[in-house]
Amino acid sequence: MTSTPPARQLPLSAAQREMWYGQQADPGNPVFTMGDFLELRGPLDTARFTAAWQGVLREAGALRALFTERDGEPLQELADAGDFPVETLDLSGKPRPRDAAEAFMRQDLLVPPDLTAGTLRSVLLRLGPEHLLFYIRVNHILVDGFSRVLIYNRLAALYADPEAEGAFPDPRTLTDDEAAYAGTPKYLKEQAFWRGRFEEQPEPVSLSQRPGGPARSSLRCEAVLPAATVERLRSLAWDARVTWQTLLIAATGAYVQRAAGVDRALLTLAVPARATAAARAVPGMRANFVPHPVRVLPGRTVADFLRDSAGELRATLRHQNYRGDRIRRDLGFAGDAGRSLGPTVNVLESGFDYAFGACTGLLHNLSTGPVEDMQIIYLDAAEEGYAVRLDANPSRYTPEELDLHQRRLFAWLGTLAEAGPDARVDQLDVLLPEESAAVRAGWGATAIETAYTGVVERVRAVAAGDPERTAVQDPQGSVSYGELVGLASALSRRLVAAGVGPGSRVAMLCEPGIPFVTGILAILGAGAAWIPLDLRAPLTRTASLLDDSRPDALYTGPALDHTAAQLLDAASSTPPVVTWNGSHDTELAPPAGDADDLAYIIFTSGSTGRPKGAMVHRAGMVNHLLAKTDDLNLTADDVVIHNAPVTFDISVWQMLAPLITGARLLVVDRHTAADPQELFGRITTHHVTVLEVVPSLLRAALDAWNNGLP
Repeated sequence: MTSTPPARQLPLSAAQREMWYGQQADPGNPVFTMGDFLELRGPLDTARFTAAWQGVLREAGALRALFTERDGEPLQELADAGDFPVETLDLSGKPRPRDAAEAFMRQDLLVPPDLTAGTLRSVLLRLGPEHLLFYIRVNHILVDGFSRVLIYNRLAALYADPEAEGAFPDPRTLTDDEAAYAGTPKYLKEQAFWRGRFEEQPEPVSLSQRPGGPARSSLRCEAVLPAATVERLRSLAWDARVTWQTLLIAATGAYVQRAAGVDRALLTLAVPARATAAARAVPGMRANFVPHPVRVLPGRTVADFLRDSAGELRATLRHQNYRGDRIRRDLGFAGDAGRSLGPTVNVLESGFDYAFGACTGLLHNLSTGPVEDMQIIYLDAAEEGYAVRLDANPSRYTPEELDLHQRRLFAWLGTLAEAGPDARVDQLDVLLPEESAAVRAGWGATAIETAYTGVVERVRAVAAGDPERTAVQDPQGSVSYGELVGLASALSRRLVAAGVGPGSRVAMLCEPGIPFVTGILAILGAGAAWIPLDLRAPLTRTASLLDDSRPDALYTGPALDHTAAQLLDAASSTPPVVTWNGSHDTELAPPAGDADDLAYIIFTSGSTGRPKGAMVHRAGMVNHLLAKTDDLNLTADDVVIHNAPVTFDISVWQMLAPLITGARLLVVDRHTAADPQELFGRITTHHVTVLEVVPSLLRAALDAWNNGLP
């Protein structure tokens, strides 16, 4: 490699020293490796892109660092940007290019790091003519999570304009800033704060009883907090006058306290620890991990607890520059300073979509570095909810335990949202309903039948008893139960003729209404699972979902032939297309599919990374529908509104629960669903008995009524 001028030799920051000694204790362990990739769709000038990345490397010296020791003291030297060229790998000829790319990246993340030779690797993986992945692998000692946003923003800026203003400051800025902080009164003030915050050495908190140990990888569980729960939680934060970040950290801490059975929870907060504006503009490793106490005092209401927590959080963040390693040593954890004192929590709200001319780039994270115990990351708000990721040390948790904590945490957040600001926190249940069945006997007993009967069979039973009863009404008209099952049967036959059968997946490109409901029943009747697509999502995103889900057919609603053609042109998948034609069967085709077969796949929005498909099997769907009909006491006399987007899981019960009970389903268009006056007006005009709305929409309606609007 090109020799580095002496002026480019830099000391390590405190955070880098922690990483250096951690890596030296286990030199070949890849757990400190971070990995990302940008999914690039559309026309990309690869030469311009590569030049832009080289521009980033020239500015971001931290990415080019090589590490060595001199007289026992670690140093970093900044190599030339040209020593880290962008590699290219064409996988477009592989049978499954995306799978091949992911296998390549997963394997590369396991490469033992060599800090003396540089750990940065960047590869352009070609999957198709206008589909590439830009993979970046780097050791955590070079950059932290805060730096990632700086780096990708700069990459997009330099692609747009190679002379773009906003170059990163000198990399020495970070170490100079840190050195200056160590000699200030602020340092002494923060040191005194942490030494006085705990009356005695706190007991580390974990949700595992296992002692744990160094890991070479981590477990991961990803899920999306439902939109309705998110909306209620945001309203709760507003009522308590606390920030969204405060609510999530406080609620997570309360969960940890209750689940671990301790008097006070300790969380580990990931903070940027950059004291000046200049430091906040430089990529590098400066992240700090500080202990944060959360305690639910007896008798405190939810609002009181959140306000208490807001004060504690402000205190933590005001003193975030004092190194967590020093805090642990000051607390008496000498010799074990690297040990986590509690699960790590991080709330991230930043953009992850980038534009490179007409090409769009979606950022995906593969690895964030070591996980001592468990880390809970709340990611960007998504249309259908809020993405949450749990990573865990596999020496302390099993995959089943991690999944259980995810479900418990989501249930706890839902409980807080439903309880409201005046409920007492210590009286709320932290267990899942099935875990507290002894005290909630009615809640747990949702098994109405032992024998499985599918949705199609249930709707047909209603049709056989009263074929003329109105089943579905939408803005274009209505159909009876007899007509609905006839339409679905005819469509099932056409799907089967196109190759669809048990185990198949059918993507749905269709507006809510009679054709959509018919499509669900037809797909289930053919033994397949449905995958709803958002007609208003960007074409590149929908094409990506089509490629990821690999459907066996694409069902399109009325007047959507052109949209379907555009989608198939943008995607690499080319499933056969079955179009709505309104044909009707008089003799019904026998339904296919068993209880354990897949019912549907609903994808997350992907605003926080690659969209994830949530898969629900038929027995689980039916059990949920039966519980919903029991909860709402649905009967054939009810009228239920379907107002949720079809890509939200709420839409499943809104569409199907009324149909299995013989009720009438009223489908409203998107304009009506978003307009409180229009939506609530349907209650009177259509005799609606069941309507679910988010609190913000209800509040808008109440405000309008209070102002005298009808």
